[in-house]
Amino acid sequence: MKRLPLIAALTLAGISSATHAADLMGAWQAAQTRDPEIAAARALHEQATFRLEQAKALWAPTVSAGGAVGVGGADSRTKGAEVSYPLLRSQASNLNFSVGYDAKKYENFDINGLASRYQTRASSVTLSGNHIDTRSNKLFNTLFCAITHTNSCCNTKLTL
Repeated sequence: MKRLPLIAALTLAGISSATHAADLMGAWQAAQTRDPEIAAARALHEQATFRLEQAKALWAPTVSAGGAVGVGGADSRTKGAEVSYPLLRSQASNLNFSVGYDAKKYENFDINGLASRYQTRASSVTLSGNHIDTRSNKLFNTLFCAITHTNSCCNTKLTL
């Protein structure tokens, strides 16, 4: 007889702890869906999983192919001159004057013959100089002035 109240008490304790466990599990699931920290951690985990897949894809073999076929050529001619003259030459100061001229002609060819022809002509006048502090051997002033004129001309023959 004494065992019956003990069995009944243990049964009631088991039912109440099962009810408590169900309430605890429900509370845990509710916390997982509503807690912003858990949601942020879950998002970080998903992002890390995605980046892991991207990193693994970098090690996958890739195959690529390409090609080009063509016949062509080019011809260029350059003529030019530059003359420099020191206007002032000393240990502390330098001043230089220069004049230059450059002429270039280009011809490009493809399978049908001459594709394009163009030329450029450039002339320049330059004045440059510097001054050094002789006591400290440090550069004090620098001067550079240039005037450049360029003339381009183009004669293109397109072949189809």
